[in-house]
Amino acid sequence: MATQKNQPVGGRPTPELLEEWKKKYGRIHQLKVGEFIMILREPKTVDIERALAADPKGKKVFNFNRSIIENCKLYEDAGAREDDKRLQRFFNAIDQIIDMQEADVKEL
Repeated sequence: MATQKNQPVGGRPTPELLEEWKKKYGRIHQLKVGEFIMILREPKTVDIERALAADPKGKKVFNFNRSIIENCKLYEDAGAREDDKRLQRFFNAIDQIIDMQEADVKEL
């Protein structure tokens, strides 16, 4: 998680810190459920590999999402994951930030 640099008394990242993160990580995403937010950087290949390894049999889909959050999280409001329903909504949002574009294959 990020240091307290450039964070106001309320604890949420300042616009300046968000710009620093964008320069450092490229795309960043804010997930919001109710009044709670998380900010994640764009997952890299290694993050997706870790997440896939967290659920090798594909039976515990939330292990994948939990891994993405743990490895890509830059900021999380205190208490954001304390409620199961709220946590499930955060997990469901992960699919929206993973850009899995398919490649075209052509036999030559």
